[in-house]
Order: sequence, then C-alpha cells, then structure tokens
Amino acid sequence: LEEFENLVADSGILDDDFFARDADVCFNLSMMTQVDELNSDRHFQMQPIEFYEALARVVDKWRVQIEGFPTPALGMKIERYLTKLLQILPASLRDNFVIPPSVAELEELYYWIKSGGPQLK
Repeated sequence: LEEFENLVADSGILDDDFFARDADVCFNLSMMTQVDELNSDRHFQMQPIEFYEALARVVDKWRVQIEGFPTPALGMKIERYLTKLLQILPASLRDNFVIPPSVAELEELYYWIKSGGPQLK
C-alpha cells in the first residue's frame, strides 16, 4: 500500500479534489477477496491485474482537464496519466522506453499473422 501511495503522490495528481486516502480506497477496492487473511500476507501484495485496476480507479477519480474535452473519456485520462508516470521514471528507463503500437497497428499485425504472414515464393 505504501508503494502504491508513493507512486500516486510522485505522479503529482494529488490535489484539493483527490487525496492520498482516495488512492488507498482505490488500492483496497482493486484487491481480490482473500480466503485466509490471518495466515497469509497475500492481501498486502498486488497481482498485475489488481495493479492495473487500481491505476484505472485512480485515473477515473482524477479530475484532469484535457483541451477540447469537457469530460474526457477514461482512455484519454489513462494516456495522460501514463505520460506523468513516464516522467518520474529514472532516466535510464525513460530513455529506453518505446511507445507501444496503436490498437489499429496491433489489429493489422494480428490479421496479417492470421492470414499466414508473408507469402514466400
């Protein structure tokens, strides 16, 4: 929880409308129910899917202003937040970061592979 709080705080989105306790709630709501919380510390550790959900919940609560969009869609807010996260990465990671292809490019690649890929003669 502390690491997640630090990530949200370091990204710079905490303000008068979004507090650290809001991020804590996002963290807790994203965790799957655990069968045995007394004999296991699993409820303190997030799986990747839980982390993605927690980030999405944080971003959904974030009141970001995007020019031309009075109420930006969640996808736009996530893109804006990921650029903020990229800025707090160490320079060695940030300099080697490659922006993944767009959904359209991925779909094109998928259908290209599904159709048999390159036609060799």
